[in-house]
Amino acid sequence: PHPAGADVTKVGRAQFTASFKFPLSQEWAAWVGKSKSFVTTEVFAEFIEERVMDISLMEPTDELVCEVAERLNARCATAAEMLNLSRGLTVDVQARVSQKINIGSGETTLVLQAEHKDVAGAKLNVPGLFVIRIPIFTGGEAIKIPCRLRYRVNQEAGLSWAFDLYR
Repeated sequence: PHPAGADVTKVGRAQFTASFKFPLSQEWAAWVGKSKSFVTTEVFAEFIEERVMDISLMEPTDELVCEVAERLNARCATAAEMLNLSRGLTVDVQARVSQKINIGSGETTLVLQAEHKDVAGAKLNVPGLFVIRIPIFTGGEAIKIPCRLRYRVNQEAGLSWAFDLYR
């Protein structure tokens, strides 16, 4: 509205702004809400099973997947692999500690090496990446979003999982 008595035919600067908060999709909210949070295998399995339709079906020639996998030096998991991983993984942790002390100077070197192996004793090969395909905005087009997959082994807490939406 113009002030009373103002000449409405003259052009001038208005003091108005308009904004629109684009509604984020429920898929986006679900994935962002769990990103970067380590959770138990049970919680992770429930989330992956509930959201499995969001996980992209991978094609070996998918440019985005190939590029991200190469940059991160990681193997990309399929939806089926993600389900299998979330439902159960046995990790055998073999740790070695070595310590060297220089009595004369007091210098100490401590080295901790931990290796994760599968039940057969082979080096564990957990994919480091998976891709989701979801809309960011309600009613928007679904886009592919790479996710880094992380796991941690803790003697007290057991195995925990997290993912991180990549870029």
